[in-house]
Amino acid sequence: MEGWSRALWAIVPMLAGHCAEAEPFWAHWREGLIHGTDPEHEEYWGDVKDYDQRMVEMAVIGTGLCFAPERFWEELDASQQENLYRWLYQINLHDMPKNNWRFFRILVNIGLRKVGRPVDEARMKEDLDMMEGHYVGDGWYADGPDFAFDYYSSYVFHAMYLETL
Repeated sequence: MEGWSRALWAIVPMLAGHCAEAEPFWAHWREGLIHGTDPEHEEYWGDVKDYDQRMVEMAVIGTGLCFAPERFWEELDASQQENLYRWLYQINLHDMPKNNWRFFRILVNIGLRKVGRPVDEARMKEDLDMMEGHYVGDGWYADGPDFAFDYYSSYVFHAMYLETL
């Protein structure tokens, strides 16, 4: 799943920008999205557990729902949409570290909200408050309460945060 999802960080902006070169890729990744979130399919990604890496990988799907909902949501039939929603919503039901993973849950919930699906508003507020607590000034965010810095915390959080809200 991680190998599948990481390529979406390139495909999502291409789809959002209506880049024709993304179409051959999207056909395969769309199929992966449908199969991976279908609990009856042999390629199902499985149910999420506490501290599960799949929660990190969900972030790009949330980003796709934000920036290209016509591709990530509207192209799916009602059953596929429900499978996607149920699979993504699991991120709200499990514990995760108090670091950048919380931002990934924010992205998933903003994506779900963008397509009109219910989100856990209390969880979202908790995560947003935590992220604000990691702000150290001048556009910089620490990656957790110990104020470590991850390579993308400095340039991704504030840009994506503003773009998606």
